[in-house]
Order: sequence, then C-alpha cells, then structure tokens
Amino acid sequence: MRLTPEGTKALIAGTAAGEQVLREVFGAMGAEQLGNLDQLLDALRAALSGAA
Repeated sequence: MRLTPEGTKALIAGTAAGEQVLREVFGAMGAEQLGNLDQLLDALRAALSGAA
C-alpha cells in the first residue's frame, strides 16, 4: 500500500500540526513538571493495564 502524493502531503501537514500543538502544550512546562507528568502517566498506564 502506498500513499498518493496528496496523501503524503496531508500526512506531512498533519504531523507538523500535531508537533506544533505538542510544543505549545508542553513547551510551557519545565523539566520538573514534565518529569512529574511522566511519572503520573506511567502510573495511569499501569493502573489501566492491571499492573498496579
């Protein structure tokens, strides 16, 4: 399966837009806050998978 040229352009544009949103959301957070968020997400992932 291959993307059409239009599909490739759409994928590139969508990826760039998603990366920009992540930069805007998480760019305002400091390293300590990002570390805390990472720990909380790990705990949530474990709880949802039944590993907690």
